Amino acid sequence: MLRPAAAFVLALFDGVRGVDDVVSVVSRIFDADRATAASRVGKMIETYGGRLLVDSNEADQRWVTLKPPVDDLRSLLYKTEDDPPRVNRPTSPYSVVHILTKRCQRECVYCYADGSQDVGKEDWLKLTRLEALLKEMGELGVATVNYSGGEPFCRPEIVEIAIATLEQGIFPWISTKARVHKHVAQRLGRAGLPLIQVSVDSLSSGVQDSLCNSEGALSDMRATIDAFLSAGVSVCTNTVVTAANIEEIPSLVDSLITYGIRTCILSPYARSLGRHADALFATDVQWARLFAWYAADCDKTRVRLRYTLGVQRALELPLGRGATEGNEQDWARSACTAGREGFAVLPDGRATLCERLAYHPNPPVVGNLRDEGVAEVWVSDRMLRMALPKRDLYKGTACSTCMEYGSCTARGGRCFVRAWLAYRRLFAPDPFCPRAPLVQERLI
Repeated sequence: MLRPAAAFVLALFDGVRGVDDVVSVVSRIFDADRATAASRVGKMIETYGGRLLVDSNEADQRWVTLKPPVDDLRSLLYKTEDDPPRVNRPTSPYSVVHILTKRCQRECVYCYADGSQDVGKEDWLKLTRLEALLKEMGELGVATVNYSGGEPFCRPEIVEIAIATLEQGIFPWISTKARVHKHVAQRLGRAGLPLIQVSVDSLSSGVQDSLCNSEGALSDMRATIDAFLSAGVSVCTNTVVTAANIEEIPSLVDSLITYGIRTCILSPYARSLGRHADALFATDVQWARLFAWYAADCDKTRVRLRYTLGVQRALELPLGRGATEGNEQDWARSACTAGREGFAVLPDGRATLCERLAYHPNPPVVGNLRDEGVAEVWVSDRMLRMALPKRDLYKGTACSTCMEYGSCTARGGRCFVRAWLAYRRLFAPDPFCPRAPLVQERLI
């Protein structure tokens, strides 16, 4: 292992340059006078010459090349970056997202699923297969299965699936906008379901029904909340923050907490692979007021505003750009956990990296739980190719020559969905990276 400066100087001995040539380059690159540069190069030869350099036996060309020669300086400087990055990836997933069905009775204007066409019921993973997979997940130590959609309660066996999940010691995370009847909530309560998430965007029926693009949405959600609370199941809510409801968020949260909601999650509206309208983005003035309330007046033990830094950076900088080269804080962005903590399963059993990537026009498939086990998918070459992508997949992008490629890959610094939205390419820089090309569209 060498210090970068030492590696750089040694790599200058390419079989063409002589010692004097190397001294000239070092003098120029390190802004040193020639005597200082000559002294540094001399010490390098003294320290490493016999071990790393070949003697040409010519006075003016002594120590002319590395053993073996370095054809490309980058191959030396990036050597460790191209090795598999050291990632604290668990031996089995912590969580799995299962899109039970893509069907939904709502037509939400901001839906990232966009009412995507579902496979036929006959192609859904059968309950018996799900029970076998859940047994394996329990043995592997999977903590959570997130039942998603579409609308999970559009799957007739949702109660049986949730109960089977609980029986394996796994928490079934369910988020719904459906009207769930009391007898269904009572069955789940008796089975030990501790918590359910209900999506509520507004306590104004006009706003809620407009965002859901369906009549009676608010009354259905109220009925669902009442049903689960009466069944002894705690309820948390998720609110998509848009221009249509951002002004009422403080009063909405106060009302929900007073009503008995355990936690209120606020999710900023973001461009997605599904439906989109720029009019749904709240203005910077509206966000400034919400941030002020969140910082000073809300109970953070009960309220969680997601992606705060991402929203703030997106508002402060040019469209789509989440960072600037000179500020270390600007490198901070949410780490991608897809393929590192868990993965997603489509209704027919195909596995992909994450829930949102499942709605890509051609989602990358990393396995199929119809005939493969959870552990088999988790360690498959297809999974690792996506979770820990090699540099050559990013050929022609800023990532292909970035010296931070390895560390960025290790910490999950790139989001496939954001990359696709920004550049229509999965293997592309995260648009919130300071070295990524500018994006002309707002992303969050």
